[in-house]
Amino acid sequence: MNRFITTFRGHVGAVYQCCFSADSRLLVSSSKDTTLKVWNVRTGKLAMDLPGHKDEVFAVDWSPDGEKVGSGGKDKAVRIWRN
Repeated sequence: MNRFITTFRGHVGAVYQCCFSADSRLLVSSSKDTTLKVWNVRTGKLAMDLPGHKDEVFAVDWSPDGEKVGSGGKDKAVRIWRN
């Protein structure tokens, strides 16, 4: 049976995408507010705030080894972030 686990709050704009790390310990989200946020799934707390895009961030994903996050946005930039 499916059950609700938790809610992560912290973005001030719409959330466009989120993705779990390979080990499912972290969740990264991208938003209209120009930031990415990394959440600790176990504690439900914000682990890292990743500002840097100049406009909305539409896409986000983890590298297969879980060491990096790639993001792309309306600012026409693709950024790589190291965990």
